[in-house]
Amino acid sequence: MITKINKIKDFGVFKNFKNSGTIPEFKKFNLIYGWNYSGKTMLSRVFRCLEKGEIRQ
Repeated sequence: MITKINKIKDFGVFKNFKNSGTIPEFKKFNLIYGWNYSGKTMLSRVFRCLEKGEIRQ
């Protein structure tokens, strides 16, 4: 199970994301919310790429 993301580079809206330690670890169930075009769908694509073992934007 993925518990945290340290960094995402050059993937959709995430050009250079680094976790500064202020984001809590993922649990069994998580709620991700934000404004339109803030990266929610792109984050789900990151998880899908990790699941499938391939990188596609």
